[in-house]
Amino acid sequence: MAETLETGREVVNGREEHHLKREEEDELTFCMEKMVSFVVPMALRTLFELGVFDILAKNGGKLSAKEIAVEIGSNNPEAPA
Repeated sequence: MAETLETGREVVNGREEHHLKREEEDELTFCMEKMVSFVVPMALRTLFELGVFDILAKNGGKLSAKEIAVEIGSNNPEAPA
């Protein structure tokens, strides 16, 4: 069974505050970094697959998200125009 996170409690200005132990903060930071490390490669892959970089290069790189979406197009008949 996983251990629960323990916090230190401290009263500051009449309020009770909870503080994670430094080791627990480091572990949480490590986990967050690992989760986020998947996002950038996935986003780049999607941009390549959709041809976004080609669209930007063709149009001088100054397009709004809506203009890029129009260029990409959609095969979904229920997609908004």
